[in-house]
Formats: sequence, C-alpha cells, structure tokens
Amino acid sequence: MPVFHTKIIESILEPVAQQVSTLVILHEEAEDGKAMPDLALPVQAVGAAVQNLVKVGKETAASSKDQILKEEMPLAFTRVEESSILLVEASHILRQDPYSSAARKKLIDGARGILSGTSALLLTFDEAEVRKILKVCRGVLEYLSVAEIVESMEELVTFVKNLTPGITEMAKKVEARIEELTHQVHADMLKKSITAVKAMSTQLITSIKTYVLTVQRVLQYTTYEEEGGDDPLNDMKKAASLFDSNMGAAMKWVTTPTESSGERAVRECITQGRKFADACQGPDKGRIKKVCDDLDELMGNLAQLRKLGKNATLMQERSGVRRPATTFAGKMDQVHQWMNNPSSDPSGLGERAIRECIEEGRGIAEKCSGPERSAIVQLCDDLDLLTDEIASMMRRGMGNSPQAAVIAQKIEKKLEELNNKLQNAAIAQVAEDFMDTTSDLKQLEKAAKAPADAPDRESEFESKSAAFEDQANQIADTAVKLANAGGNTNKRLLDQIRQNAEELKELTPQVSHVAKILLDYGKHSPVCETIGRTRCKLSLILWTVQQTLENSLKPVLVITKSSNIARRAKRVVDVAEAEMENSLDPEYVSKVQAAKDALGNSITPLVIDAKAVATNPSDRNAQRKLRDSTRKLQGAVSGVRVIVRGPKTAPQQEVPPPRPPLPKESAPPPRPPLPSDEMVEVQQVLEQPPEDNRMAMAAHHLHREALKWDEEGNEIIQAAKKVAILFAKMSQFMRDAEEGQPQRSKKELIALAKEIAAASKEVSAYSAKIAKNCPDKRVGQTLSQTIERIPTISTQLKIVATVKATMIGADDPQADLEATETLVGCAENLMAAVRQAVKETEAASVKMRSAAISFKKR
Repeated sequence: MPVFHTKIIESILEPVAQQVSTLVILHEEAEDGKAMPDLALPVQAVGAAVQNLVKVGKETAASSKDQILKEEMPLAFTRVEESSILLVEASHILRQDPYSSAARKKLIDGARGILSGTSALLLTFDEAEVRKILKVCRGVLEYLSVAEIVESMEELVTFVKNLTPGITEMAKKVEARIEELTHQVHADMLKKSITAVKAMSTQLITSIKTYVLTVQRVLQYTTYEEEGGDDPLNDMKKAASLFDSNMGAAMKWVTTPTESSGERAVRECITQGRKFADACQGPDKGRIKKVCDDLDELMGNLAQLRKLGKNATLMQERSGVRRPATTFAGKMDQVHQWMNNPSSDPSGLGERAIRECIEEGRGIAEKCSGPERSAIVQLCDDLDLLTDEIASMMRRGMGNSPQAAVIAQKIEKKLEELNNKLQNAAIAQVAEDFMDTTSDLKQLEKAAKAPADAPDRESEFESKSAAFEDQANQIADTAVKLANAGGNTNKRLLDQIRQNAEELKELTPQVSHVAKILLDYGKHSPVCETIGRTRCKLSLILWTVQQTLENSLKPVLVITKSSNIARRAKRVVDVAEAEMENSLDPEYVSKVQAAKDALGNSITPLVIDAKAVATNPSDRNAQRKLRDSTRKLQGAVSGVRVIVRGPKTAPQQEVPPPRPPLPKESAPPPRPPLPSDEMVEVQQVLEQPPEDNRMAMAAHHLHREALKWDEEGNEIIQAAKKVAILFAKMSQFMRDAEEGQPQRSKKELIALAKEIAAASKEVSAYSAKIAKNCPDKRVGQTLSQTIERIPTISTQLKIVATVKATMIGADDPQADLEATETLVGCAENLMAAVRQAVKETEAASVKMRSAAISFKKR
C-alpha cells in the first residue's frame, strides 16, 4: 500500500495516482461497451516518468554502500518496469483493436502495478535514508561511552573534537528529516529530541570538566568496587543500587517499547540481578537466577518476533482494537458515544472508559478534604452503580430499552458533574502548588553556599534538599493530574505538560547532586558554573510547566477560583500578563493592562492592613481598612475577570416582521421534487450508522458536530456537512462491496474522493482566514496546526481511493482488504481533522469579538 510519511513521497505519488485514475476510468468505460481511445500519449508520459524514476533509483543503489538497499531496489525496479511494459503492450493492442479484453486486462494490471511499484520503490529509498540517520546516531551513541574514561583536560579536548562533528552531522540530518515529515506529531517529537541533545551535549562537557578539575571525585568507585571483592554484602548493595537506577527506564520501556535506551536498561537489570544472585546464599539464589533466565528468554523471543515483523503494537493497530482515551475529556466523549446507543459497544470500550473515569475521580478525591471529597466520592459511587446496571442490561439484550435510555441520561449527567468537580479540584491544587515555585530552590542554593564553619551545615543542607525535592515532585504530579483530569482536549499541549513534568522529575535529583558538590567543593569555578546552568535549566522547566498549565486552563476559571484570596492575587496578575502576551488585539490588551495594574496595586495594601489587624485585633480602624482593602481586591479581581470573559450582552428583543400583504390569486408554486432513494439512504446512514461500518460512524460524528450550528451564512458548516454527506456515500460504496452487492463504478469512487478533497479544501481555506485574523495567538496557532493536516490527508485520500479502484475486480483479496482498511483509516483521520477544525474555528471566532463569521446554535 502507498505510504505518505514524507513530502517527497507524496509529491511523486500524487501525479502518478492522477494518471492511473484516468486509465482506470477509461478501462471501466470500455467494459461498458465503449471503444478505448488511443493511449499512446498518456502511456508514453507514464513510461517516461517511470524510466526516469528507475534511472535515478539504479544510480542511487549503485553508489550506495547500503546492502539492504542494493538487495531490495532490484525487486522494486522489476515490478515497475514490468508494469510499464504491460501498459505499452496494452496501448499497441488497443490501437489495433479498441475492444480487446486482453488489452484491457493488461491496462488495469499495469496501472495497478505502476502505483504499488512506485510506492514500494519510494519506500525502499526512504528506509535507506532513515538507516543513514540511524547510523550517525549510533556512532554518536557509541562514542559517548568514551566519556566514562576521560581523566584529564587533554583527554577532554580530544573527546570534544571527536564528538562535535558527529553531533553536528546528526543535527543536520535530523533537522532535514523534520522538514520532510508530513506527520506533525512525529516532527515535533524529533525537534524536541534534537533540541535536548544539543543542550545536554553542552551540559555533558561542563560536567566532565567539573569532574576532571575536582580533586576528590564524588561517588567514584574504588578498585575494589569495580572488580568486586570478598564482601558479598557490599556486592549485593552495589548490584541493588545499579538495578534501582535502571528500573525506571526499564519500566518505561515496557509500556513504550520504542525507547531503545529502555531496552538496554532491561538487560542491565538482568545483569545486575545475576550479580546479586551470585552474592546471595540460600534458596533466594536459585529463584533470582530463574527469574533472570526467564527474562533473558523473553527478550530473545521478542528480538526474534521483531525480525519476523510480528510487532504486537502493529498487530493491535491492524486489528482495530481501541483503548480508552488518556484524558478525562476524551473518555467522556467515548462514554457519550456509548450512551447514545448502549447496544453498540461490543468491545466494551465505553464501559472501560467510564470505569477509568470513576477510578481517576476516586484518586483525586483522596487528595481533597471536607465536603469536596465527599461530593466526589458520592458521584463516583453513583456512577459505579449506574454503570453496573446498564452493563447488566446490555448483557441481557436490553441495551436499547427505555429503561436503558433513562439510565444513560443519568450517567451522562453524573459524569458531567464529576468532570466539573474534578476540574475545580485540579485548578485549586494548581493555584496552591504554583503559588511559589522558586523559594525552595533559592534556599537550597543558599544552604549549598554556606560557609564551611557554619553550624549544622550538613543537616541544614539535607533539610533544604528534601524540601526542594518534595516541592518539585509535587509540582510534577499536579501537572500530570491536571493534564489527565482537566477539560482541555489539545493532545499536543497535554503531551507537552506530561513531558515537562517528566523532565522536572528527572532533573530534580541532578540539582540536589550538583548542590551537594557545591557544598563540598564550592571554591571550584566549574562547580559554580555547573550549578548556575542547572539552576537556570530547572527554573526554565518550572516556568514551562507553569505556562503550559496556564495554556491548558481557561483564564476565567483560574480567576474565578482566585476571586477574594489575597495570597493568590499574584497568580491572577500572572494570568492577565499571559493573556496580554497572547493577544494581538491592542484595545483588549490595553483594557487588560489597566485591570492588571489596578489588581497589582491592591495586593500590597491588603497585606499591610492584614498585618495591622494581626498586630492589634481590637483596632476598629485597622479592621475597617482591612475590609476596604479586601473589597478593593475583590473588585480588582472581578475587573480582570470581566475583561477576560467579556461583558455580558443582554439578549436583544426581536422586532416582529411587518405583516405580509394578502396573497393575490396566482398559481401555487411547483411542488419540490422528492428526495432520491440514494439521498434517503445517505440520510439514514448519517442519522443511524451501522455499528460495524467505521467510515459511516465517523461521518455520523462529523454530521452531528455540524448540526450543532446553523449553516445559514456559515460557509465552514456548509462545507463540513458536505464532507459528511460525501463520506456517507463512500461508506455505502464500501459496504456494498463487502456484502457482495452488484459492483459499483470505479469512476464513482475516484470522483467521490476528489469531491471530498475539494470540500475539505474549502473547510481549510475558510478556517485559515479565521486563524489569520484571530487576535488570540494560542487559539490561532492551534487552529493553524489542525488545518495544516487537512490538505495532506486529502491528497492521501485521493491516492488511496485510486489504489482501491484498481483493486476492484482483482484476484488478490488480501491486497483488496489492505486497500480497504487504509482507505477507511484515511477517511476517519480526515473527518476527525475537519471535526476538530470546526470546533477550533468556533473558538477562534469567539475570540475575534466581531461578526467575521456567524456561529449560531441551532
């Protein structure tokens, strides 16, 4: 099947697919009894393009040192060249006999082979390019191990000279690959990784310099520890320590098998487990060795399965098995789909999603107190009982009964209440934890720089270090909790929150270790330089976590929660400043600036008046001043809230239209035509899609999203509805083919794909105008990222539809099934992107505060 993960592949495949679709349509018309036209010119054009592609491919394979490329390229060449010959032969035969059935067969076989062969050729070449990048990465990774034996400045200089070219070459190749990728998420992952490599390479060199210049090396193993000794207890401690240090990466690899460093960590754990067993006595020794042997066997089996290409993740993706979403909002959407039709969840996805919602609710309730905790626990208990009840009714075949519908309504209502409670709890925790993120870090640095003769110097440092690590870990945990339980659905932003929280947890112990070195060797300048750089990096990560959390929350929610709390007023000021930086509307910025200044000027008087009351509680004058300061602060917070949320507009009373004139005697208007049978079927698909038709279900969800808004004067909604209708027609086409109905037109399938691409382009164009004029930078950027996906997926749809058309009537059921699955997956992706674009365009139109586009609820 065609692949589209780079822009080069897509740009080459699209014109080839257009030529092939023309040949497929001509072939179908000939089957209906029409004479085939002279195909000499189009076949000649296709042949020239193929010859040029094969020539470049052969030259590349001849000059390459990649043995895999040299072995795989000839297979792709052969297939493309044979298909081109079939087209030429078909053209010669049809020139003599325009009705020849043998020529038509050669024509369709050649067209099919050209498309699939070109795709295979491009994929083979692209894989070779990826292997080049991986080779450079492995070279850098292998050379990094030399850092462990650097003992002097001369060796460090040599190490840097040898490392720099490899890092530079790797960065250039990866950055070029980032520009080529069509999947933005993968490009962002690569960009983040290469940025981290550049930053950490500098940090590594500084750390080695610190190590070399420090007289007494911290945490350096003795010769006895490196070689092992006669003390089994010490050997066991060392093995256990190394085992624990690799355990985190190993467990991460178990859940995310793409991490190569995690696989090394697993093997290191096995090695240390054997060393631990060697030092053990008694029955534990045999049991530990048995576990290590079992793990070795499992790792060997996994490597063998990889060689055979039997990847569990890939098999799961092909099987279409879906899992509950990672966020609470995503799980709610899955539950909502289940509640709309309780009997349409044979895989149990909706039930698993609501069970996970309940589990998350109870987890957050444990960190709450008082009435808030009781309310969350009660909601979780109610949802648990209702879920048990509706699941039992489903098992008895009563999923569509009136009783099940009533329970479904209760579940949705309770789940919405739980969502609001959890968001409020998460926001309150954020306001508490992020009120002061730097004090503990400053105190740790102060304790590390304490004079050598200061009393209780070591114990004071340990205390500050523990407080700092507790605060940093609490901030990271709160960020992850908000990412999972918050109402934001921007996957990229939520992933960024989780990644930043993970980086914070990883960097926290490093800061403590560097501070300990500063405590012991404070006079060495490299140590001071290292802690300064580490402190700056930690502060940057803390700030990034804070900013991403603010981006994931609506400022109004934070402001509402901070209405009359003086110690949290500074957080409101920070949010207002972030809103100013995020907005491109000068009038809005000036209003927020004025409200922010008024709030900032209200904080200090409140603190002074509160201290006065604390000093003399019986002072009536001080109490009056405190009340006035509190009211002033509340008013300032309210002023910020009004500006951010916007003033409430009173509903305008509609003036009744003038009375129409009395009708004159005239002929009645003609009766509108009845809807065609096809449109009746399409409407039925959109309203009640078949449960096992994934394309129809996706069209139903897109149509339901579009129905929320009035389409009059709203071009985006009109285009989105058109996309849903066209996909509903395509789903009927696919369903008829699966059920063995009379074969439908290949031309119809190709035309549908082109119409869908055109309608999707309209959605993208209309949304791009809104994104360009949106005064909110964050909302506009998110919308731009969404609509960037639509043209790419539309192009892929046209190519895949052409492939599917060539498979109709072919004697290769496996290839036909694969083409169908790819087409369905592409359709789901495109409709999801259009649906998300509609949502984000509506949000952007609200931020514009103008009548640029009208989103009116139906």
